[in-house]
Amino acid sequence: MKKKLVSGVLAFTTAALLTQPVNVLANDIGGMESQKKKIQEQRSSVENSLGQKNSEMEHLETESQNVASSLEQVSKQIKETNKKLEAEQVKITIEQNK
Repeated sequence: MKKKLVSGVLAFTTAALLTQPVNVLANDIGGMESQKKKIQEQRSSVENSLGQKNSEMEHLETESQNVASSLEQVSKQIKETNKKLEAEQVKITIEQNK
């Protein structure tokens, strides 16, 4: 009777020990799957953010080109105005000398 009881307890303990690592392994795999999903979500978020930043950068580059073009036009207008001003100064000097 004692032998059967000890054998039964031993068999139960062995079975319990053998199934525990499988559960731990399953938990590890489940944890890894969970981590993989989180990493994929983070990657997706980073890719979306990167796309938005690239779009913003393109917009800013276009805006910068527009500002540079406007600055060039204003610079040309200033040069033309200065030439006209110099011509008028010459006329005034000539009239004053007369």
